[in-house]
Amino acid sequence: MLWTPDISIYNVLINMHSREGHLEAAPGLFVHVVERGPKPDVITFNTMICCYCNFKRLDDAVQLFAKMTSEQLRPNAITFTILIDAFCREGRMDDAMLIFSKMLEEGPEPNLVTYSCLIHGYFKSQSMMESGLKLYNEMLENNIAPNIVSYSILIDDLCKRGLMKEASYAFHCALDKHLLPDVIAYTILIRGYCKVGRLTEAMMLYDNMLLNRLTPDHFLERTLEEYQLQKAGAKHFCA
Repeated sequence: MLWTPDISIYNVLINMHSREGHLEAAPGLFVHVVERGPKPDVITFNTMICCYCNFKRLDDAVQLFAKMTSEQLRPNAITFTILIDAFCREGRMDDAMLIFSKMLEEGPEPNLVTYSCLIHGYFKSQSMMESGLKLYNEMLENNIAPNIVSYSILIDDLCKRGLMKEASYAFHCALDKHLLPDVIAYTILIRGYCKVGRLTEAMMLYDNMLLNRLTPDHFLERTLEEYQLQKAGAKHFCA
């Protein structure tokens, strides 16, 4: 009896071709399963949509999304988030919000990753920052709790705008929610303080990081060296 691979095998192969940059092979394999079987599932479509998004072929990704729904396959949160993230990375926030609105209307419910993509997308544009903060508050109202990664994204976006008061507030909100900042979160805020010349606050935050027994990474060490704080840092670290 001839062995026929099931759809999970094809999903792995499509994903492999996508990761390797074989943009012709991945769609070719997808067409093969659509025309000859086995029947593609949600994972198959998600993998191919993600492939198109990675290569900035967003029109093809949207067409595939439409095909998916026309074939009675219900997109999951991953499907919507892949498209939203792709539009956000390209600065196409109106298109991202159209997908998000469709998600809110038809389900599934957006998750932390979905909101984080949109908030980060809005913060990349100075004129849309208010929309990002509004969406962040909406996320909290919907009882979706940020983790330290999503807080780090928010803090980073605020630091890049020079909004250190707001960045510090977000950092301490994480502490209030018993989320322990990692070295990445500390580095983002320390570098933010350094960039606006608030070196004393940067060193106070660095002291606090060391008290919490976190070891500086290479990026933080470079920041300390760049702003000539490495000697002070070494003294505090050895104390």
